[in-house]
Amino acid sequence: LFQKAEELRKKNRKAYTVPGMISELENIECTRNSVGKYRRKYALTAKQKMILKQFDMDEKYIDRSIGEFSY
Repeated sequence: LFQKAEELRKKNRKAYTVPGMISELENIECTRNSVGKYRRKYALTAKQKMILKQFDMDEKYIDRSIGEFSY
């Protein structure tokens, strides 16, 4: 995580610490609807998108990953 986010840390060292990034990504929540499908509860923030971009992930990847939990 530290090495992947090096580019972000160059821009803003205080905002992109490892504990800060983990905390930001922990805020991604999903809920189950009445049909049993899971979906994201909130839209991703700009900061979350920037962190995920460093790992070649985007909103579609997150949605697909959450969708795999559905039964």
